[in-house]
Amino acid sequence: MDYKFDFNPVINGFPDLLMGCAGTLGLAFAGLLLSSVIGAVGVALRGSHIAPVRWVVIAFVELIRNTPFLVQIYF
Repeated sequence: MDYKFDFNPVINGFPDLLMGCAGTLGLAFAGLLLSSVIGAVGVALRGSHIAPVRWVVIAFVELIRNTPFLVQIYF
């Protein structure tokens, strides 16, 4: 086999790859912030003295915990 690897397309597309990496990291950071806020609000509401609010938060947590992650992604 006389195959020669050609990395020129990768090298030429490197700026686009870096932009994609930055976009992925930005989305991950935004998701981390949003999930932290939702989690903090959920914790605060779970300790609420209003029973229906507490029940809704507990039901939501149990629903999320008991469904497969791929099902959650689908919805």
